[in-house]
Amino acid sequence: MRFLETLGRNVLWGLRNGALFGLIFSAWAVVELFVGGPETFSRQGTSFVEVIGLYLVGGSFAGAIVGMLRPFAYHRLGAAIVGFFSALPLAVGTKLMLSGFKWALVDGIYLFFFPLLLGCGAGLVLHSVFLEKST
Repeated sequence: MRFLETLGRNVLWGLRNGALFGLIFSAWAVVELFVGGPETFSRQGTSFVEVIGLYLVGGSFAGAIVGMLRPFAYHRLGAAIVGFFSALPLAVGTKLMLSGFKWALVDGIYLFFFPLLLGCGAGLVLHSVFLEKST
């Protein structure tokens, strides 16, 4: 029972932090909307509402994954792996937002390299910022 309690707390921790990241990125999108107008988003093939949805939903899912895998993030390799898996919802959300369900081989390559480069990198950076200083 203790395992499930800890897992539940970790997932809720991740959801809260992921939603917070989503809110921060959404605030940036609001600034972009005020500065550049809706054309800022339409030039990229998307809309303001889709971007906000991606940030809030993708951030929450990514946070839940980080929370679920949190015990592995205390080691550098584990942090990179957690980063990879937590970046997957954002990669999939971005592809759905920009391409819909019409995907080609290049989209599969994107879905591998986006989390590999961005997710693993972010996992290692966050590990070094929050955990290596405490040791």
